[in-house]
Amino acid sequence: MKNTNLFFYCLISLAIVTCNVHADFVGKNGTQSTPYDTVKSIVANPIEDKQVSLIGNIIEKIGHEKYLFTDGTQTIRLDIDDEKFPIEPVDESTTVKIYGEIDKEFLESPEIDVDFIQIVK
Repeated sequence: MKNTNLFFYCLISLAIVTCNVHADFVGKNGTQSTPYDTVKSIVANPIEDKQVSLIGNIIEKIGHEKYLFTDGTQTIRLDIDDEKFPIEPVDESTTVKIYGEIDKEFLESPEIDVDFIQIVK
């Protein structure tokens, strides 16, 4: 009897957990995806730890895990851990999507602490 009750409770718990997993409608009048930020707007108003997403090019390596990035509006520094780079090679002509947060130290220009890089095909 105890094994039957335990099995029944486990089955109910599993059903409840799986029922809460679903996607959302993103079309007209649905959830709209966040537009990409611009480097110009980030430099003009840097908000510490704000999540940002950018599309552009990594144009130069300027130090250990430090890079310059441009989206055509302005240039900003990126802090990218080596393991965050995609497997495919990235050069200055490769268009990438950058996801990360703004890092603004006192009396320094802002930079992006990169969480994820995706190559745009």
